[in-house]
Amino acid sequence: MLRAYDRVTFRGHQFNRRTKRMILWAEKQAGFQFPIAQGSFNKGGVSKSAGTHDGSAVDFGMAGIGPKRRLIALKYLKLAGFAAWLRTSADGFSPHIHAIPFADKQVSPGAADQRRSF
Repeated sequence: MLRAYDRVTFRGHQFNRRTKRMILWAEKQAGFQFPIAQGSFNKGGVSKSAGTHDGSAVDFGMAGIGPKRRLIALKYLKLAGFAAWLRTSADGFSPHIHAIPFADKQVSPGAADQRRSF
């Protein structure tokens, strides 16, 4: 039996099945694939992430993706059930969308704080 919180490898990154389904739904609605920059359960993978990816957060790389497509990706990630926002060089990051699934029991404490602030 497949469970929502079973871990899977998807496009070379770790996720739970629930997050994977949310990503696929958002991409289908948007009509294009979102490049994954950092998956979930990536403890200590990127120091700037400050532990948010220890659980089920995900980053989508937006380099080379125009402003219109970034907005489309944000729209459908939010409709899929993510707290999602664009991070830019003004924030000290390379451009990407940071997304944390709502109602997910596997988010890290730091990501849960970000999700509440969203």
